[in-house]
Amino acid sequence: MLAKNYLEQAHQFQEVTQHFSDSKLAALLTQLAEINVTLENADETIMYAQKGLKLCDSIPNSEDLIARNLRTVGSAYVHKNDFKKAIHTLQEALYKSKSIEDLEIRIETESKININIGRLYSGSYINGAMAEEGAQYMKKAMKSLDGDKIYYQQSQKPKEILSCSIARNKVHLGRTYCRLGKYVEARDLCFKDAQFIIDNALDDCSHNLSKFFTKISIGEIHLRFNQLVEAKSTLLESIQMLKTVMDGNDSSTIEPRVFLIETRIRLDELNKAYSDCSFIFNTKRKTQTNYATLTYLISYYHAAVIKQKQKDFKKSYEHFKDFFEKIKPLCKVILSDQKYQVLGEQKAFDVTVYEETTPHVIMQQCFQKTTAIFSAIYGAEHPFVKDYVLVNNAAVGNI
Repeated sequence: MLAKNYLEQAHQFQEVTQHFSDSKLAALLTQLAEINVTLENADETIMYAQKGLKLCDSIPNSEDLIARNLRTVGSAYVHKNDFKKAIHTLQEALYKSKSIEDLEIRIETESKININIGRLYSGSYINGAMAEEGAQYMKKAMKSLDGDKIYYQQSQKPKEILSCSIARNKVHLGRTYCRLGKYVEARDLCFKDAQFIIDNALDDCSHNLSKFFTKISIGEIHLRFNQLVEAKSTLLESIQMLKTVMDGNDSSTIEPRVFLIETRIRLDELNKAYSDCSFIFNTKRKTQTNYATLTYLISYYHAAVIKQKQKDFKKSYEHFKDFFEKIKPLCKVILSDQKYQVLGEQKAFDVTVYEETTPHVIMQQCFQKTTAIFSAIYGAEHPFVKDYVLVNNAAVGNI
């Protein structure tokens, strides 16, 4: 990103010349931390933010900068999948923000922190009651900005410029709804409105990240409504946008690629789909949230499906074996003890030894086990399970 390079050069210049005042240097370090967390550079984020926080000790009325840096550090811990440090730091940021004297800045800052807390719960728990709690934090953030209304249904534009956070909040809430399987709510209450705000310039923001996230999620929604051609086009566009802007960060394209792979499988474009799987397997992941890990591991399931369809049963078995081995510790974290125990009793993570003489039996067992695992994570009624996983399971059962 050009902004990152420019700010890094300014920081290097400062280290040589000591030209900036403490307040200007703290502001610079805060911006560097915020840009790095956007690029998923967690360690660099924490380094710059901690330097900024240290300077704030000697700067009067710096509560805003302190809260921003704490929020950014909390977001970095989200990327590192350290829930305890993330929630502690974000709650500390929320507490510090209450000391900001400027009411408008305080409300805006608290809204951003609540969104980050909501994203933490959603990214950590994906589905179920704890993920729903994340959605509640996001709704609270929206309400504080008077953004809990549907703008695209209003006959007149708002008289005042909207806060930049409203569109962003709607995008993140929409993504949370998608993980919960609430695709109609995501589309109608969140993404349509965010897109309307952006397209009609109801605020003064560029919204590059919001555009990317919206594009990915609209592609996912097309997929879940079986609009496969539209899904493919939208997801390909989102990948190209991310490759252009995210400073060569291939990790940022994993999520849309996983949706694209499923789309291509359902369109019978198996070779292209498997090529995307191979790309993901060779990509170094930056974000380690439970949702990011689950998304990554789904690519192993996709690869197993592809190879089964191509009748390369041994290779399909190898992908299943990797999937079961890698998904087990994640399930231990994100599922309730009861659900995890049931999967254990079903031997859902155990892999049968491959026998060349009985490949179809082994394939059926592998598909049944993955169906049990995904049903435990998402619920049997989630469209990913109902319209894709169960369909694959049934097809193999009919061999």
